[in-house]
Amino acid sequence: MRNTYPAKAGGRELAATSECVPNIGPQGRARRTTFGVVLLVLGAAIAIALLAADAPRPWRLAVLPVFWGGALGVFQAYFHT
Repeated sequence: MRNTYPAKAGGRELAATSECVPNIGPQGRARRTTFGVVLLVLGAAIAIALLAADAPRPWRLAVLPVFWGGALGVFQAYFHT
């Protein structure tokens, strides 16, 4: 699917496309996948520990950034971005 909005670069018009071009290589994807999975496992372990300790909800909500970072790493690796 192509986007038809013209863009200018150096005095000439360029057609912007919506095609996804990978900007990380295999090593970068592997690194992001590993980082993401480690954060997801760490987040799960912390969440289980907080639930077992019957921690208040605000403390359990503090695990959200860990899960967010893990999901972000996994999705970036999956979509090659």
